[in-house]
This record gives sequence, C-alpha cells and structure tokens, in this order.
Amino acid sequence: MATPAHQWPTGVALALQPRLALLDWVRDRDAIVIEDDYDAEFRYDREPVGALQGLAPDRVIFLGTISKSLAPALRIGWMLCPPVLAEPLTEQKHLSDRRTPTLDQLALARLIESGRFDRHLRRMRAGYAARRATLLAAHRGSTCSQRASASGTARRTGGGGALGSC
Repeated sequence: MATPAHQWPTGVALALQPRLALLDWVRDRDAIVIEDDYDAEFRYDREPVGALQGLAPDRVIFLGTISKSLAPALRIGWMLCPPVLAEPLTEQKHLSDRRTPTLDQLALARLIESGRFDRHLRRMRAGYAARRATLLAAHRGSTCSQRASASGTARRTGGGGALGSC
C-alpha cells in the first residue's frame, strides 16, 4: 500500500526517483502496489502529483473514493487495476460485500456526466482553501507560532492537538 502523493504523517509527496525505485522493486518481485491518493481533490500547498498508476499501469492498483469530496455516507469508491486482475477482483467484490446501492451509483453518474460534480469540487476547494488560509493566518499570529519561530521548534505543554496549547 502506498500513498505517494501525500505520505502520512508528514504530508510530503514522494519524489520521482523514489517512485521509480518503488516500481522497480515491485517489478523485480512480480508484485503489485496498491496506491491510495486519498486527498487528491483537496490539496492546497502544491501542484497535483501524478499517480504511480500512470507510470506502471500493469503493476499498480489505484483506489479512489468520493467519501471526502462529496458525502461520506454514500460509501462509493473505485479501483483502477491491471486488466489481468479485473475479473478476479470483481468476483471477490461480489463475494465479500453488500453491494453499492444502484440508486446511489446512478445519482453519482448523473452528477459526474452533467458537470455538477466538477462544479461542486471547484466550489468546495475554494471554500476549504479560504478556511485553511484563515486558520494558517490565525496560527501565524498566535503565541504558539511565535514561540515556535523563536526556538525553531514548536513546543506543546498539555494535551492540546496539533494547533492546541503550546
């Protein structure tokens, strides 16, 4: 499993050379890598990063979902896999889950085909980017941020979260 566009917990994107090394490692072992670009629709600090799947479509299964971009309750995701795996993976899905409701799938298809899903993403990106900018500006002016700048590191005293008490 890999998240090369947004490595957890640092958020750093995997550079091209390590990506190529990972794909060489996968090929050498006749293996498959599962790529999950879990926040592709909502990334604000850099340009989009290409998927591993584009570099090795025969060795990468690419996963996606609309849970973060539209509605978590819909529980609709997708898998782009090497053609040789399509049939066995489809069979396993049919054997192992309760099926995605047809009405939800049709509604999503209509939303995508009409262009309304893209409009929704653009609107949400702008709104979320504005919220993020406000949060970052508030943090830059906070006592915590000033202490972090003075010492070179952030300090936390107490049980605050990432932007909690310092």
